[in-house]
Amino acid sequence: MVVLNLFPGGVFQLYDVLANGYWHARSPLFLTQDLMRTIEWMRMPADSIFILFGCLPLAWAALWVYLNRKRKPFPEDNTEIAD
Repeated sequence: MVVLNLFPGGVFQLYDVLANGYWHARSPLFLTQDLMRTIEWMRMPADSIFILFGCLPLAWAALWVYLNRKRKPFPEDNTEIAD
């Protein structure tokens, strides 16, 4: 993600900040350029791997633990409150 998206996009945006100002580098006109869109789409394979091998197993494990939990009854408290 850093190599394919954040670094190239950040360098391109920094160049635009120095050339045209911060307002232009954050504008929709700049962010919807073809190069920025291409850089944005280049991160999709890495994001897919993260979702497939990171988020989905975590969600599956959480669901499995939730469905297989055993409820323990509360212990009976036979102590009396002293006045």
